[in-house]
Amino acid sequence: MVKILNYLKLFWLSMRKEIESTPVSNYIIAKYLDKASKYSERLDNKYTTCDLEKLKVLVKLIPIRKQKYSTEHDCNKFAYEFYALIKNIFPTLAIGICHVKTKKGLHAMNWCIYKNKVGGLTFSYLEPQEGKISYYNYSPYFMVI
Repeated sequence: MVKILNYLKLFWLSMRKEIESTPVSNYIIAKYLDKASKYSERLDNKYTTCDLEKLKVLVKLIPIRKQKYSTEHDCNKFAYEFYALIKNIFPTLAIGICHVKTKKGLHAMNWCIYKNKVGGLTFSYLEPQEGKISYYNYSPYFMVI
């Protein structure tokens, strides 16, 4: 697994300028966080983003979803591992972790601000254990970027 991760890291590092191509201001990050969540926190001062197509490729290629869900390896671990891997390769990418309320209870997932087709900014939730982007309108109570 370590060899695969090192190969992926080299591949993604070669594309870092392309992925982290659009700067996002702290004002925009704060605006999204304040609107979306009861509690939010920004950990950095510089953020960048990419378009939706590049984000979809990132979510599918990061190997977190290859692991099996279990009581010991639950949604929290998937979300934090995905966040750690992405931040290791793309340190300024506007991606974070959130906890949302669902009908079954609390659920941890990731979220990202990305550039939409008309050049504006949008955010979506990421399901790292499934390798998918979710457009469901969750009500997060905790968000960190």
